Amino acid sequence: MLVSLKTEKPIGSAFFISKERDDTHVTAILLKRKPKTNGGMSMNEKLIINTNLLRKEPEFKTYTCVVEKAVPVPTEEFERLKHAPMCNNHLISENLNSMWYGNGVHHCLLIYDKQQGDGLLIESEGAPYARYAQFIPNAKLLYENHMQTHLQELKFCCPLEINREPECWNDEYEEISSYEASVYESEINRFIEDFTMPEEKERGLMNWYDKGNSVDEKVRSAFMSVEGRDGELVGVITAKIYGQLTEEELEEFRLYCEGQLSDGVGESLEQRPIKTPDGDIYVSFWSSDESWSECGKYPYTELLTLILFTGMRRGEACGLEWEDINLEQGSITVRRSSYYLPGLGTYTDTPKTKLSKRIIAINEKVINILLSVRRRQSELGIVSKRVFTYRNGKPLNPSSVTKYFHNFIEEHDLPSCCVHTLRHTNASLLIAAKTPITTVAGRLGHSTPEITLRLYAHQMSEENKKAAEAIEKML
Repeated sequence: MLVSLKTEKPIGSAFFISKERDDTHVTAILLKRKPKTNGGMSMNEKLIINTNLLRKEPEFKTYTCVVEKAVPVPTEEFERLKHAPMCNNHLISENLNSMWYGNGVHHCLLIYDKQQGDGLLIESEGAPYARYAQFIPNAKLLYENHMQTHLQELKFCCPLEINREPECWNDEYEEISSYEASVYESEINRFIEDFTMPEEKERGLMNWYDKGNSVDEKVRSAFMSVEGRDGELVGVITAKIYGQLTEEELEEFRLYCEGQLSDGVGESLEQRPIKTPDGDIYVSFWSSDESWSECGKYPYTELLTLILFTGMRRGEACGLEWEDINLEQGSITVRRSSYYLPGLGTYTDTPKTKLSKRIIAINEKVINILLSVRRRQSELGIVSKRVFTYRNGKPLNPSSVTKYFHNFIEEHDLPSCCVHTLRHTNASLLIAAKTPITTVAGRLGHSTPEITLRLYAHQMSEENKKAAEAIEKML
């Protein structure tokens, strides 16, 4: 967030509002409207700006300022700071690392009144008081509007326990599988939306966090819902994040969500019947296996990284089994490929060609990735001969890998490409590293080195030119 700081006066500002046609700046919300009276406009009908006017100021010079941290405070505390900015202040001394000057830019602390909205922009130069400061009218609105345009989405998934109410009062509740319950996704989400309390409309579950720490500042909202993933209905917490969460902050947020859904709002929700065409059901967002995970990333990031480092085909990576991997020798044996057909589902068959059956040497990075996948499967209680599975232990549909990669490319605004591009990237890097073409062909599983030469002739041509230029320089 960039704002302007005037350093000639400790607490001075001018706040301008421009209006063109029917558009106004954000400060237009300061307008207080009341019905007109015959005697003209009253003070309450006019725009009021809390600021000071400088007498005969020769020039309004501004500097680029970056808000490194924003701290909301109660009105009483803000008023004390506003009226005595040169006195030592604990908020300033606690946030000295958020204020410095470099390369013509002031990096500042913004302290604002969380009730009234005005703020002070401070750069203390290492002092525990506001050595440089500027009063910012309506700072809260400016800061929150900035955050709204720079939010990222984070999703956590959790298992669901769903039961159908029995027809007779003395019968037991019928537990519904998450696959069967997927048809009730819209009914459950409508109920959750209606169940949300008025005070939760803006921040959702984060309305009750109120710890005033970095997680409270970065996680602007967190809402619960259900989503169908690969035919299975799962619980989801969708959060809007400002900036990046550290590992500690991410774990703190995850534990908070788990607590809310097991003992807080989730406990209240699971006692309410949800009407469906097949009768009332009860939904619990918490399960005793504690199998929470960050949605959508595992095991796709691990699988795609493996393809990049080994040059394997998508189906070959999906079809990998633990017996194919020798971590001690650092090698992967490609024996099969995974496919999907409607009506048949996911199955394995022989690879593309006879030479596609091969042994690929792997480095320490890949070994660590495979070890992390094994640990993850153990944490989720997955017992499978497959290396890459869904959370329920079922084999990955290769098409889901393509879908995840496509969404990842779009979300991060990257140039359009496909999963197979990772395989081409691996080959290109090997060729650029002067790896013999027979070795490259062998790792890729090409039937002959000629296929590799034909596919990457453009790169070989570039290397050929560089070799010619090198000889010319030497001779």
